[in-house]
Amino acid sequence: MNNELEKEINYEISEIDKLLDEGKPLLDLLKIKENPDFIEKIAGGSFLHSFYNGIEKSVILIYKKINEKIPNDLDWHKNLFEKTFMPTKNYPALFCNEYKTPLRNYLKFRHFFRHTYGHKIDPKKLKPLIIELEPLWEKIKNDLNNFVKSLEIS
Repeated sequence: MNNELEKEINYEISEIDKLLDEGKPLLDLLKIKENPDFIEKIAGGSFLHSFYNGIEKSVILIYKKINEKIPNDLDWHKNLFEKTFMPTKNYPALFCNEYKTPLRNYLKFRHFFRHTYGHKIDPKKLKPLIIELEPLWEKIKNDLNNFVKSLEIS
C-alpha cells in the first residue's frame, strides 16, 4: 500500500511541479504587471484553481489510503482543509500550522474563482497569491513527502 501511495503522491507532485514549470511565464508576468488584462487574470485564476485542486487531490489520496474519513457535507472543502492541520488518532497532522493562513487564502480563492465571473478577479488579491505560490508549494511538497515516508516506517 505505501509503495502505491508513494507513486500516486509522486505523480500528483510531478503534475503540480509541471503546472508551475509550464506556467512560469504567466506567473512571472503576473508578479510584475500592475494591471493584468482580462485574459491574464482569468489565466492566473485558473492556474491558482488547478494548484489548489492538486493539493486537495493529494490529501484525498492520502486519507483514502489510511482509511481516514473524508468530509462529505456542504462545507467539505473547508472541513478537509482544517483536518489537514490536525493529528488523527493514528497519524500526525498532514500539514504544518506554519502555513495554515497562507494556504487558506488559496482555498478561499478557489471558492471565489468557482463561484464568480472572471471580470471580478481583483489583481490586488491575485498578485500576492502568485508571489507566495512557489515557496508555499515547496513546504507543502515537503510535508506530503514526509507524511508518506512516515507511513513506511510505521
